Amino acid sequence: DNTDVLHHMFVFICDGADNDGDSNAYDTGGVSTDGNRVGEGFYQCSGNESGCRRVGGWAIGPHDSCAPPNVGTELNFEGKSSIVVKIEAHYDNTSGQPQQDQSGIRLFMTPTLRPIEGMTLSLGMPTFNPDLTIPAQEPNYQLTNVCPSAVSEHLQHPVYVYAFTPHMHLFGKQLVTEHYRCGRKIGEIGRIDA
Repeated sequence: DNTDVLHHMFVFICDGADNDGDSNAYDTGGVSTDGNRVGEGFYQCSGNESGCRRVGGWAIGPHDSCAPPNVGTELNFEGKSSIVVKIEAHYDNTSGQPQQDQSGIRLFMTPTLRPIEGMTLSLGMPTFNPDLTIPAQEPNYQLTNVCPSAVSEHLQHPVYVYAFTPHMHLFGKQLVTEHYRCGRKIGEIGRIDA
């Protein structure tokens, strides 16, 4: 609830324990395998490795978005005795003063599958991409990234885009997502001028 400090909050669904007793969710005693402190009993899941997928969230930007009522994400327990729901929150307090936040995310679950399987697809530059360096004193600097057709060419069903959530931190002036088919622009998915 404090957008002055909450930068983003994402929800991941991660594989839990297999029915045969092997567990992907384990207590690391508060230390991850790379030695970084992660907290007691935390699940070892950054959301980017296999076994985890982002199913929703919020990031600072122009608007909130929720999936349409006919869209959902299946939680598949087949072969698992459990799954893990991971919430990742990133705070950015530039005020230098103590701040409070009581943000949360509400998940709705039902035994009835929705007609359309939803997913989140992130497009653009990775956060730690060296090409994301903007030269000093440059008033207009353009970065372009392409999501190749290899990402979508194996899809067996139509794709419906119901949200466009641009995320440029405080650096961007404009963000445009364009849709191409066979090398020809057929439209824009979204555009924002900051």
